[in-house]
Amino acid sequence: MSKKTDFVGRLLSDVEIRTPLPTAPLKNASLLEQGAVIVLMRHMTQKQAESSVESLRAVHGDWNETRVSQAQEIASHLKTSIRKAGVARLNELRSASLALKEYLQDVFQQTHGMDLEIFRDDLWAAGEIVNDLTVLGTTGGAYVLWLAADGAVPAHKGLVRILSRLDLMKPTTSSKRATESLEGLIPSGKELEFTITFHEILEGWTHPEEPIYMRVEALRKCTYGKKAHKDRLVYLKRQEERRKKEEIRRIAAEKKEAERLRKEAEREARRAEAEAKREEAARLKQEAIAKRKADIKKKAEDKKKAIAKRKADAIKKAEAKKKADAKRKADAIKKADAKKKADAKKKADAKKKADAKKKADA
Repeated sequence: MSKKTDFVGRLLSDVEIRTPLPTAPLKNASLLEQGAVIVLMRHMTQKQAESSVESLRAVHGDWNETRVSQAQEIASHLKTSIRKAGVARLNELRSASLALKEYLQDVFQQTHGMDLEIFRDDLWAAGEIVNDLTVLGTTGGAYVLWLAADGAVPAHKGLVRILSRLDLMKPTTSSKRATESLEGLIPSGKELEFTITFHEILEGWTHPEEPIYMRVEALRKCTYGKKAHKDRLVYLKRQEERRKKEEIRRIAAEKKEAERLRKEAEREARRAEAEAKREEAARLKQEAIAKRKADIKKKAEDKKKAIAKRKADAIKKAEAKKKADAKRKADAIKKADAKKKADAKKKADAKKKADAKKKADA
């Protein structure tokens, strides 16, 4: 028995209890309320959790009323150092309020009521219920079971299973035999520590990320722990190999995707370049067409202007000729008039001379 008690003593010393638990139970509180304190202690101090439970009990009187209350209403009765109010207070205490609601809902679903005092009547059956109280957890439930057992270690199926696997007792389905087997394992006055430690082991054994035997070396000394540790290492090695393969596949996939994107980008660049060339060719064609149209239009306009100019020049020339002809005609008339006058003058002078001679001859 000495080897077993030494093993138990080492586990009590080495196993770290990660679930916050009360240093002493809340006075005049039911088992349900003791569990509520444990749930709230994950979000506040023990004193605040106890005051919060007492406050909610005084306000509602019936925990079923708390279960169906809104999180904001529950938050308004939680006793913490937070001085905020309204929405700000709800935001600060939301996780605590929801955890308490979920705990009460958990109890209601597993027991069809809001009373855990039934644990006192049948600890073996109570262990099965605690196993399903996921919000309270196995270790938190162990504290409630210890209270239900009036300070004794609560024998139940889950505890017997882990103790038998650790070679500390033989498997049994009898509550009486389990209790008798436990008596020789529990150090005097260490009932609570024993209860909490082995429920912590029970809860942590199947932890998905860090099973308890990976951090507690003493657990790897027994056959069950040694095998679990070996299997875990194999599992982790396979996981690492799988991770590496997945990493290789991921890198290959990323490389392939990058290559695909590169080729797609190149195709897009070529397409864009071809499109740009087509657009440029179309633009140049349109410009050429526009230029030809402009040239044709200009030639037509120039021709029209030339014709108009020729017409204008012809008109101008005709007018000039008309003016010249008129001038020549006028000059001819003037010359004829002058000649006529000169001839008339000559005749007059000749007549005058003849008349003078006639007078002289007379």
